[in-house]
Amino acid sequence: MALLLQDHEVRRLLTMEQAIEAVEGAFRALAHGEATNFPKQRSTAPGVAFNMLCSSLNALDVAGVKCYPIVRQDVT
Repeated sequence: MALLLQDHEVRRLLTMEQAIEAVEGAFRALAHGEATNFPKQRSTAPGVAFNMLCSSLNALDVAGVKCYPIVRQDVT
């Protein structure tokens, strides 16, 4: 089941200390081959870039994806 979180929801649910602990744990799992982390993928077109990052942590049976666009417009 997918769970979609917006930035303000993450800030409400997770302290900075918890976030740092989670990132450190994820890097340990990655070092031990228990997690995957794929390089950022970017697709571009005139005036827009679409970015996607994804990873998984086998021990917790979870995967995550972050997708976001960057739109550039001339403002006159």
